[in-house]
Amino acid sequence: MTEREKMLAGELYGCGDPELLDQWHRAKDLARDYNRLDSADLEGKDRILSALLGGRGRTALSASARPARPRSASETTCGSAAGPSSCRG
Repeated sequence: MTEREKMLAGELYGCGDPELLDQWHRAKDLARDYNRLDSADLEGKDRILSALLGGRGRTALSASARPARPRSASETTCGSAAGPSSCRG
């Protein structure tokens, strides 16, 4: 079982695993890019949210006004997958 699989299963895992660190840095970089966009740049926000989130339901906001602070790339879902107008991750 990989460290990522352990993490997703809620088991103890090694947070220094290279795969997990790569995902963490990717998520942090995408969040930084998102937070630096002009508030009116909905296309840019949508592009970054699509890359950052593991899933977006049809009820997800296309561009949140709040700063992005993900735990890791692709481990967060928004919209109908997580509940109306909510995010989980």
